[in-house]
Amino acid sequence: MPTIQPSQSAPSFVPKKASIRKKSQATSIAVLVSFLIFVISAGSAVGSFFYHRLLKQRLEGKKAEAAEIEKNIDVREAEELIRLSKRISYSKELLNNHTSVTPLFKEIEKVTLPSIQFTSFEIDKNKIPASLSLNGNARGYPSIALQSDELGKSTVFKNPIFSSFKDGDNGSVEFELTMEVDPTVFNFSTQ
Repeated sequence: MPTIQPSQSAPSFVPKKASIRKKSQATSIAVLVSFLIFVISAGSAVGSFFYHRLLKQRLEGKKAEAAEIEKNIDVREAEELIRLSKRISYSKELLNNHTSVTPLFKEIEKVTLPSIQFTSFEIDKNKIPASLSLNGNARGYPSIALQSDELGKSTVFKNPIFSSFKDGDNGSVEFELTMEVDPTVFNFSTQ
């Protein structure tokens, strides 16, 4: 057996004091963090439980409120309101789809020169854009040229074409006029 000399220290299995402190500090930090996580988790669970209960109570209150309102609604009155709503929507649809030629006549009146007289009027709203055909008389060819310029300035009438010129009585000229019409002029709801 080997002999142990007094200057050598014998191996010891008991931990030294310094190492015990380091381990206990690390352990206490881990325990503290674990405890904080536990407290936060428990608080969240308790908060969720009470919040769920609160929402359930509110839902029950709203259901009771809805049931009370439902009791107070008269079935006949509700049916009458539904019929009224349908009538209003049909009326709106009719007004939106209704066409009116009054604005067209006002525009023709506005752009027609005093030396021009229209004798017939025909409109085709089925074409896109709508087509307008007019027959008329003018005091002379210069009046037709001026009328063409006036129609060219209009935002309602597009592509005016004068054709089928015939000399009439007292220097007058008969003509045909075709042009496109802006379809928004006919829309009753924009007037």
